[in-house]
Amino acid sequence: MEEEGVVIQAGENMARVRIKRSQACGACQACARGDSDSMETWALNSCGAEVGDRIWLKISSGELLRGSFVVYILPLLAMLLGLAIGNGLAFFLGLQSKVEQISALTGILFLGLSLFAIYRYGKRIKGSSRFRPQITRILT
Repeated sequence: MEEEGVVIQAGENMARVRIKRSQACGACQACARGDSDSMETWALNSCGAEVGDRIWLKISSGELLRGSFVVYILPLLAMLLGLAIGNGLAFFLGLQSKVEQISALTGILFLGLSLFAIYRYGKRIKGSSRFRPQITRILT
């Protein structure tokens, strides 16, 4: 995914970039700050862009899809797995009258564990350049 933006703060290797919010953004919130029309994010500044420069910003589509899968689909799959395990566990223990309660508890437990794992993974990769947008060229 590629977007046009303006550098609003520049450092040696990083730059804060203001990007116009597009339809592809939706409610993603990957670029946390900004108003309804624009957003701001930190990007790798390998081109040496300076404050005020219009730039072209590239975000790896593969990493964007991988991140979306981890955040949205993985918790759902974990919860469904927890429900199935809870269902099997209830029958294995001979607690057929409590199948719904046991399934619900294990589903919520697995959902919570997956969210905790995602939180820890997010903290670990926070400084990684692999998931950062990169300034590919300076337009003006």
